[in-house]
Amino acid sequence: MQWNTKARQAALTTLICLSLSAPAFAMPTGGVATSGSDVAISTGDLSNVQSGATITANKNSIINWQEFGIKEGETLNFNTANGALLNRVTGTKISELLGTLNQKGECPLMLVNPNGIVVGSSAVIDAQTLVLSTLAISDDEFQKAVGNAAATGTFAQEGDKAGALTIAKGATVNIDSLLMLFGGTVDVADGVKFTLDDATKDDVALNVAAGKKITIDTKGNDVDYQDLLGDVTADSTNKVSFGGDVTNQSQNLDVKIQGGAIDLSNASMDMNGNGSLYAIAAKGATDADADNKLSATDLTVKNGDTALLIGGTVDLKDSSVTAGKADIYAPDTMKATFDEKTGNLKDLTITSTKDNAITLDNTKFTGTRINTSTNEDQGDMGIQGGAVTLKNGTEVSAGGTVTILAAKSFEDGKTINAGAGNTVTVDKTSKVTAGVGDDDGEEINIAANKVVTDGATLTAKKVNTGEGSVLHYDNASSSIVVDQKPAAESTDNPGGGSKPDTPTTPTEPTQPTDTPTKTPEQKPFNAEDAKNIASGEALAGEAITGNAHFAQRQEALVNSIEKLNAATDDRAAAGQMLGILQGIKNADLSTTEKQLLQLSVLNAYTPTQGRAEDTDQKTQAATASTTVATVDTPAVAATVTAGEAANETSVSVDQ
Repeated sequence: MQWNTKARQAALTTLICLSLSAPAFAMPTGGVATSGSDVAISTGDLSNVQSGATITANKNSIINWQEFGIKEGETLNFNTANGALLNRVTGTKISELLGTLNQKGECPLMLVNPNGIVVGSSAVIDAQTLVLSTLAISDDEFQKAVGNAAATGTFAQEGDKAGALTIAKGATVNIDSLLMLFGGTVDVADGVKFTLDDATKDDVALNVAAGKKITIDTKGNDVDYQDLLGDVTADSTNKVSFGGDVTNQSQNLDVKIQGGAIDLSNASMDMNGNGSLYAIAAKGATDADADNKLSATDLTVKNGDTALLIGGTVDLKDSSVTAGKADIYAPDTMKATFDEKTGNLKDLTITSTKDNAITLDNTKFTGTRINTSTNEDQGDMGIQGGAVTLKNGTEVSAGGTVTILAAKSFEDGKTINAGAGNTVTVDKTSKVTAGVGDDDGEEINIAANKVVTDGATLTAKKVNTGEGSVLHYDNASSSIVVDQKPAAESTDNPGGGSKPDTPTTPTEPTQPTDTPTKTPEQKPFNAEDAKNIASGEALAGEAITGNAHFAQRQEALVNSIEKLNAATDDRAAAGQMLGILQGIKNADLSTTEKQLLQLSVLNAYTPTQGRAEDTDQKTQAATASTTVATVDTPAVAATVTAGEAANETSVSVDQ
């Protein structure tokens, strides 16, 4: 049988990984075909394969090998015209491919070795549909993955073993239909040449992923965003480093790269007008944090159809990306429907923290497609994260509208919510251009809590900028409407960009400025304090265990703090605040997430906001631009100490 003759569909159907472990210095040995398999070998047998032999799968089959390698100067051939073939290494050695591997037949050829896989500098691979993976796959999952055109299959790390997949500089890889490279980590050296060269194919794909678990799932041309590369579970240690040189000679090529972190430095991709790049650095298909970094220095992508870059942070330097449709997103959580025909993300919902930053440094990011009546919004460009910075001569341009957002949350056609640190900065050396090649022109839309574009070159039929904590785009007026004024930016400017404007000089207060402040009465720690602290710990526990994603936990905790801010008992509120900090510290979370949650609640805690003040304090607050209030409890002093030590997550309470 043939396996997904449409390689784009095959790519979505078979996110499969190949990786091998301790060195094997000769041809494969100790091969045993599993029950129900039908394989043949041209010379010798599977126990000790000779150079030049051809192994043929007459139907979907599995061979378990003690060792699998190809020595330099040796050749191994496969024929998978009539069935897919899984080569699984059950021994302890890495697979080293140092010679020549040839494959004919469109059914997939898979090599799976949890110990690791090395493709050496002398290796030559000439294949049609090849999967290399260090994530294991069971017999049943293999049969599911290759069984039909809408296949699913799961590849998973064996215990703590998911070896590295490495392709050394000098290796040559020629692929007709599909190449999949997956492992615990994947490292493709600078300059490794990949030629996707069957010009008769409608679709060809190069898929690369690093993770702990990958489930492949195909749903056709209109798929969920999370199925774009399959369901990949990863953390920041599951890194893809790809510096390869990709040349597309097919009618259509998809390059799909996913991992907990991605580095595309020195990669070069010539899509020949018919190829797309999808790169996603995330924990899963729907959530990421600042550790899930997509970065590149000297990345070149040219003549592309679609370029979609997504990461917990995205950092491009000295790079150039050109495609018909080009977008960048830095989400904390993200949901969307992806239309492969147009390259558009539809029904887009994003949440971001200010740490989900996008930085383009001396980079050209270009979308060339022009919007027409039959090509509506396919030339539009979106750049969205918690903070966006364009600097040092960066040039962003699109044939359609350019939208740049720094926000906490955004949903297609609905409200944009922003807060302190959600800043868009375009420095004076950088340029943003919309409607390139479009006689009717297009818009530039920039929205954030703070927008800094002083001296930048913004060229469009209409430039809309909006600063606010709640905003929306009004279709009738084609403008950004500010529904609520910007949130106050902290003086340490956590979101980047220019610091807030200097406050206006306050009017003369009605009370003398030298009126002494009363020293608050200090009370000893008591049982009521202990009760309030325990209550705060319980609030933190509910917020953390009751929500699956960081943004949801953060929102629940901040909502709890806002209730404390409205309380009338300063001491009780301070005790609960300490309990919340303690609860975060004791939670089963990463150190980074604990620190971010602690900082979020400390930033939200304003203990005297909305409370009654005595008459003298009311008068001063009404006439002064800034009021500093003192809360008269030791617990609040301890809260301040905890805030200063937040980076160490060292909140402690003695009871």
